Amino acid sequence: MVVAVFLWQKTMSLSSTNSHSLLVELLFRLYISCSYSTGDFLPLTVNVFTLPPPPPVTQYGPLNLELRIANDQHYSEYYTNRDYPVVKLLSDPVFLEVRILQRTDSNLVLILHECWATPSTNPLQQPQWPILVNRCPYGGDNYQTHFILVEEASGLQFPSHYQRFVVSTFTFVDSTSQQALTGPVPTGPEQSSQKNGSGHL
Repeated sequence: MVVAVFLWQKTMSLSSTNSHSLLVELLFRLYISCSYSTGDFLPLTVNVFTLPPPPPVTQYGPLNLELRIANDQHYSEYYTNRDYPVVKLLSDPVFLEVRILQRTDSNLVLILHECWATPSTNPLQQPQWPILVNRCPYGGDNYQTHFILVEEASGLQFPSHYQRFVVSTFTFVDSTSQQALTGPVPTGPEQSSQKNGSGHL
């Protein structure tokens, strides 16, 4: 007696082509194989093994940022809360760093559009002195802000989560604001510029 065996096989795949490349990226492949005797009636059992869903492209929620001041140009150490107020002379460099906290997405890129200084921790207090405008150093400043390139060789896990730049120490000339920012500050002859004297950060 000759028993015929029926074998059925099928491969299903899903691929995607990058518009910037000729390479085809294989996203999913399913291999199906069935065999049975043409003269028998057998129960059919199907096992489907699915891949876990991919992580979401976007994740909604607050984005936490931190502004820190480094105590050297290599950004190897940072001032802590107990170090403030930090005493600086007029025009001394201040090494600033802004970073994204608690995110591990390497596709995130931190871009600072606006940055300004105020006499206190209140970001809405007047007067205000612009530092960055439209992602660029403020053009009306005689002491230009300088960006520091954060490279892969910096040792940071996600360099794109960081922005570093250097500003020059200044103080506000308005007496009320000056008092709130630094306490008594010795100044020279009265001038119209907003960068006179020496003070604290």
